[in-house]
Amino acid sequence: MATMTEALREFLEDVARAMKASSRSGWPFPCFEAFVLAHGREWSWRSVPSGTAYNPGQPKECFRNAAHLILGGGDGSEQTYCEGYAAHADTLFPVHHAWVVDATGSVIDTTPIFAGGGAYFGVAFDGRFVRRSLLEYRTYSMLDQAKARFPLLRGAVAPNEFLSARWRQQCPTTTK
Repeated sequence: MATMTEALREFLEDVARAMKASSRSGWPFPCFEAFVLAHGREWSWRSVPSGTAYNPGQPKECFRNAAHLILGGGDGSEQTYCEGYAAHADTLFPVHHAWVVDATGSVIDTTPIFAGGGAYFGVAFDGRFVRRSLLEYRTYSMLDQAKARFPLLRGAVAPNEFLSARWRQQCPTTTK
């Protein structure tokens, strides 16, 4: 029986394969799942230690919650915005999701429904890229930028512009 993490990766691979076979866009990444597989990695969840200055965000606002946590607390240098997919025992399918990782690479899930842990696979975004994207596109999701015709999926942004330098070396399929 596959672990939740293995099942999450398999889901991403299946969707990416199906979308690639039916895509007519000519883009390097026909879907979010393909982009996340190419530039992301697995992340480990751990409970937030008691006494940590962390307040969970609003339900169903994971992109906003994660962005606010990295942009609003201190200098944000110890936390990284991640976006990709999460699977949780309470969800039927993996969901497009955002969270924060701390300096050790542990997930801090900013959305209460996922506060009990799960499987995470996603891209660690550079904080400056997150800020610029929020200002330019006015959306909290780094991947779902429809108004801009999905610049990451089109390959319009180089990996060294959007990937967090701290985590870039740990994404083996990513161009460094």
